[in-house]
Amino acid sequence: MPGSATLEHLGRHTHDALQQFAKHEPREPPPVELPDIDIPSLESILLVGLLGGFTSYSTFAFHSVEMLETGRPLAAAAYIVATNVAALAAVWAGLRLAG
Repeated sequence: MPGSATLEHLGRHTHDALQQFAKHEPREPPPVELPDIDIPSLESILLVGLLGGFTSYSTFAFHSVEMLETGRPLAAAAYIVATNVAALAAVWAGLRLAG
């Protein structure tokens, strides 16, 4: 599907560019010393959180709309419901397994 492929390629190229950018060391130290606390790195936040969600959710939305536009409302409804139920079940199971 051309739209889905475009979204995936855009997300992948953005991911690669950010990953290359993150590998470069800064030329100068920051002007203030930052506290040593355990927070996710900017690389993790951008690459996993933002771009992972961007490509996954955009693809989900694209497929849903495509099914509606091609006259398959029952398939679209089933896809939307099943995807959300599966996601909620996975989160619920993960929380139960974690403790």
